[in-house]
This record gives sequence, structure tokens and C-alpha cells, in this order.
Amino acid sequence: MSAVLSIDRSASRLKLNPNPQQKYWFDAPSARPTVEAERRHRLERLAGAFRLFASFGFAQGLAGHITARDPELTDHFWVNPLGVHFSRIKVSDLLLVNAKGQKVIGDRPLNKAAFAIHAAIHEHSPKIIAAAHTHSTYGKAWSTLGRKLDTLNHGILTAGPTVETAAWWYIALDNACHTQLLAEAAGTPQPIDDAVARHTHGQIGGPEGALHSFESLFEGLVQAEPDLLD
Repeated sequence: MSAVLSIDRSASRLKLNPNPQQKYWFDAPSARPTVEAERRHRLERLAGAFRLFASFGFAQGLAGHITARDPELTDHFWVNPLGVHFSRIKVSDLLLVNAKGQKVIGDRPLNKAAFAIHAAIHEHSPKIIAAAHTHSTYGKAWSTLGRKLDTLNHGILTAGPTVETAAWWYIALDNACHTQLLAEAAGTPQPIDDAVARHTHGQIGGPEGALHSFESLFEGLVQAEPDLLD
């Protein structure tokens, strides 16, 4: 039989919280106070997403793009210029493009495929703030199989209510492609029970989980490469 330990907490040198509480999730992010602050937030995360994508090996030549809807001119979106490697993109490099594919901010050329893909997404789904598409190795490999997980036959694409969610979901989706390709090469994967998968997704798979997963990477990136904010 286990004995109940008597602990004299008054003798402890630990600084204990006077009001202990259970907290298993993050506080909801506060809204930015102005449209300018929201725009700056999206642009910083967008530039950071490109550099993170480069670190994950998602950059390939001139291909690949991530976009963010402008918070004021909502029929416009920000996108990376053609010919600037993901690893070198800064806030000041980003282009603002209107619904006709015309640049209203920025001098560098626009990727025609980026406009064709992302303009359709942003126009069709007003709630989508950001979308990401590259030609990642595992995304391309999985999409050739013509089965669930495929979106385009030359890569994968994600979209979400924030830049952070679209970027993180892309990273997670590419990882899922990689994992299943390895599993099927080794044998016959055993799927997780559908109820368990839905329960797990309900706990950590939503937009908030994606946002905080991205932010944990973004904070280290800004510390290591502060020039991305220029």
C-alpha cells in the first residue's frame, strides 16, 4: 500500500504560482490594431515561409509560390517575384498583384503560373488568406500515383485562413507524402483507425495548431536571418 507523503511546501525555495491552473492550449491570438499592422504581419510571415521552405528543400529553379491576400485590397494578393530564390526573399521583394495579373507594387517579373493558380483560389474562396504550392520531391512523387493526397500532378498545394497555416500545412503534407512513400516501399502500411485520426486532428490539426507550429520555426528564423524583415 502506498503511503501519502507529507510535504512541507512552506520550506521550499521554489516560486510557486499562487493560483495554479490547468492550461493545455495557447491563448487565442489578438487581432492586429490596424490594417497596416495586419499587412506587415502577413508580409513578414510570407517572407519567412519562403525561407523555411528553402530549408526544407522545397525550392526548385523558378517554380513554386506562396501568396497572401492583402487585408485592405482584398482582391489583391502578395506573391514572390520570379527568379528570386526562396532562401533570399525579403519583405521588400514581394509583389502586390491585382485580379488582372498586374503588379501594383514591385518591379520584378511575376510568375505567370503563380497568378493563374492563386488568382483562381483567392477569387473562388474569399475566406482563404494564403495558399502555397511548390514542386517538392515527395509531393511530386505522391501526386503521380493518382490516389488520395494528390492535388496537382506536378506537386501539392495547401491553402488556409492565415499565411502561417497554409505554410505549415504544406510542410506537414509533404512530410505525410514522404512518410507514406517510405512505408509503402517497406511493406503494407496499417492505417490508423478513422475515429482515432479524427480525434487527434480535433486536438492539434486545426488552424491554431498550425499557426503555433509555424511560429516556433519563424522565431528562430528571424533570430538567425533578421534581413528577411527588410
